[in-house]
Amino acid sequence: MFLRRLAQKLIEDEDSDENLRYAAWKRDDSASGIVSSSVYGGAGGDPYTDANIFGNSKIFVPKTIHMVQAKYFTGTSIGIGSLQTTYQTFDGATAEGAKFGVGNNTATSSNATDCGSFNLNPDEYIVKVTGGAKAFVYWLQFTTNLGRQSQMCGTQDGDAFTVKEPGYVLSYFAGNAGKVLNTIQFYWVKLP
Repeated sequence: MFLRRLAQKLIEDEDSDENLRYAAWKRDDSASGIVSSSVYGGAGGDPYTDANIFGNSKIFVPKTIHMVQAKYFTGTSIGIGSLQTTYQTFDGATAEGAKFGVGNNTATSSNATDCGSFNLNPDEYIVKVTGGAKAFVYWLQFTTNLGRQSQMCGTQDGDAFTVKEPGYVLSYFAGNAGKVLNTIQFYWVKLP
């Protein structure tokens, strides 16, 4: 309720959709127990977030992450084309997040490579993300508390990064996406 009032106040003050988007992202930073990473990538795309997939009252984590590598019409990889996550709460509820990005850089999906799904086992959580980004998100790879790693998806380009928050696990993603993932930000929670 507080967040809605804050967002509405910002809109009334500036009458801008951009302020509403900013308020929604700041909600993530100020919510109890949630830690956000830096934003990785460039400019462009439309804002996305899975922050409210279960409303504001539940802690949730990825159960399955599915990525697609985008390619130019020539077949050369250009990075992460799309990201879609199925989430699970600690009481067992699941929900599929929206697909961010379109998965290819042309009108045909033949110019995309499916990197597959990374399925997490019960009591398995993502504790580290590595990747590369500059103009957009070039590649991503996830590591779990059990030491398993997802397949690296994308092309190893851009400025390399490693994100982890000791004592926390990955909860959800936010950023900007159009034909590719332009930016990505990671949100971390403590286990209940």
